[in-house]
Amino acid sequence: MLFSVSDYFSYQLVEASSHDEAVKLFTGKSNLVLLTDEQLNDDTTVVVAMCCVYQGNIEARLESCSIDIDRVLLMDSFACTRFYTLICGR
Repeated sequence: MLFSVSDYFSYQLVEASSHDEAVKLFTGKSNLVLLTDEQLNDDTTVVVAMCCVYQGNIEARLESCSIDIDRVLLMDSFACTRFYTLICGR
């Protein structure tokens, strides 16, 4: 399966079997954890990466963008995008 992944500085399509695997392959970090909605609404939360499945309407909308920063900003607005942070101490 193909995933769209970003750390807000860069954007990449990653082939993986899950969101978690795609983010770990993209960042090279294994100490990532999926953020809950409650954590995302906390002003102290630091998002390290975001990821969504690259298919259907998402693929079409991302492909309509001419530069990666537009894709990153668009991904950030999708309801299906998953957000990740680092677990400290690992």
